[in-house]
Amino acid sequence: MATRAMTPRQTTMYEFMEGRWRKQRALSYAEVRAKEWLGVARKWARRHCHKTGQVTMDDVVAAIDRHELPWAKDLNPNLRGQLFRAKDFIPGGQIYSKRANAHMNRILVWRLRGEANAVLDTQSD
Repeated sequence: MATRAMTPRQTTMYEFMEGRWRKQRALSYAEVRAKEWLGVARKWARRHCHKTGQVTMDDVVAAIDRHELPWAKDLNPNLRGQLFRAKDFIPGGQIYSKRANAHMNRILVWRLRGEANAVLDTQSD
């Protein structure tokens, strides 16, 4: 039985899935290499959540700029997004980024899993 060639749509979908797989594989590899930094950064993010009730990528980048959070030049900047893959962070909404180089993109507001409802309850009073 002869195999048929893929249609342009199938080719595009295949390339899309292949690209997503490669990106995820690269980020997983980077996450393993930067396990120590992710541990420190997640600890900082948890403390920030305890103090303010939420944390965003703007907060993380500001902490790196203020040298509260270490950053090595050899780390991939995309790794910062892996910070919130821990199970104790849950999305709590979206805001527009205040960083100039983020061009007003929407970013997620993260909350700690056990404290999300408590924070929301105290803000509604």
